[in-house]
Amino acid sequence: MVLVIGNDSRWNAEHQIQIRDYGANRTHGCELAPGTRYDLVATALGGHGEFVERAADLAPALSRAFASGRPAVVNVIIEGQPAPTLKR
Repeated sequence: MVLVIGNDSRWNAEHQIQIRDYGANRTHGCELAPGTRYDLVATALGGHGEFVERAADLAPALSRAFASGRPAVVNVIIEGQPAPTLKR
């Protein structure tokens, strides 16, 4: 199993819900340390971890993760953006 985490240093879904429901001045408990290292958690538990900061490094990191033969986490640093909404 290979998990890819889009890491924007926050719990973005909850952050966006709090902004929508309460306003930007009342977001609480959504920020994470910059570059939170989920990949190191996987490594500490005996899995394979990859830390990706550049788009060009994603494909090689995925190849190494699949080749490892272990459960893997590919931790990809991304820019936080609100999820798109559908217009009805």
